[in-house]
Amino acid sequence: MQVESLFLDLARMIALAPEEERTQLRMISNVLTDGSGELRLDAAFLANWQAQGEHGVLVSDSQLSVRDALRLAFDVRLPLVLPDGVAPADLFADLEWLEAATLLGGDLRLNLADGGLFTRLATLGAAFEGVTEAQYIEQARTQAQGFGMMFGPEVRELLLGLVSLLEGSAEELELRLTLPPESQLASWLDDPLGLPARLQVSVETR
Repeated sequence: MQVESLFLDLARMIALAPEEERTQLRMISNVLTDGSGELRLDAAFLANWQAQGEHGVLVSDSQLSVRDALRLAFDVRLPLVLPDGVAPADLFADLEWLEAATLLGGDLRLNLADGGLFTRLATLGAAFEGVTEAQYIEQARTQAQGFGMMFGPEVRELLLGLVSLLEGSAEELELRLTLPPESQLASWLDDPLGLPARLQVSVETR
């Protein structure tokens, strides 16, 4: 699925919303569009199945770009064995089948590039808290460290990377995950807090 040059006039849409909702909607619009009220985005969600003997590889390359806000790229390579009687077409028609498939490892990459959204979020957050932007960012850094103590160093590095985007010391954050072999997605969903310890995780900002 691809979307090219989608344009939404948020300002006109908000004018049609109930009056009591307009202030909050304008605030969201200003953060997303840098005050223009015009949302423009491009997106591509691509996936295919590559048969390799008794198993196959699910490959996905997806991108989302919102002008003056952010760019998100998500790449997936999952070698897996489908349950008996399930064809690749079934997997694309209903992703719930993925929970029953046997994963043979795999790699995931998420790249988040700030186009102005995060710096505006810092300004908005500071205004809500009644503090300076520097104080707000320091609070966010302290919270990231706290969550890292609870959930592990992988979570800490990810959250600190997001803080770097907020303060403008980084423009991109890249998260890479390497999955363990011979596992099932359903077992991960049963214990989401244990995921970081089971995955090879790397976080890079630049």
